[in-house]
Amino acid sequence: METIRHSTFETNSSSCHCMVVANDEDYQKFVNGELFADQASYKSPYQATLITLDEVVARFNKHVDEAREYAVAHKYNTDIEYIDPVMANWLMHHPEYLASEYGDGGREQYITDHRDGLTDELYAKLLESYDFVTEFILWIDFDYTPYSFAMLEYYTDNFTYKYDDWDVVYESYRGKDIELKDGTKLKEMNAVWYY
Repeated sequence: METIRHSTFETNSSSCHCMVVANDEDYQKFVNGELFADQASYKSPYQATLITLDEVVARFNKHVDEAREYAVAHKYNTDIEYIDPVMANWLMHHPEYLASEYGDGGREQYITDHRDGLTDELYAKLLESYDFVTEFILWIDFDYTPYSFAMLEYYTDNFTYKYDDWDVVYESYRGKDIELKDGTKLKEMNAVWYY
């Protein structure tokens, strides 16, 4: 299925691509939100590996350490915080919130309507201010960092987008069965989307 957006100028330079190939068990964990695709690529195919939430959190917290070191070296203050694993998990499974589709009032309503998995403390903190998760949202959005299945589903409009690179067409699809030469059966997912 092709997606046509009328009166919209768009070039291929805004496309991203992520491919996941995994055994049935790991692929199902990815779909269920237990594993994450490690990253995507700008304007070219990238074969992602699947990582755990602990690895996602560790990568972000390393980013925080590097940002703090940079701030100290350049003599300015930064108030960015490490991410709580529960909050990281919630954010990655709510791509609408990550994509900032909601204004200030809409954000509060979204949080209230979708508080599944949030502890009372994190729910209250997020309602009070989302500043403490801003760095995580920026990191996810700009650094081609880990993606959840929910995020890829959202960005590809339910795996309907495709990318035409002159003579090659990359199409989004999910859960295609493939078999290797040695008889190994795997699941393959391809996600292509535009910013």
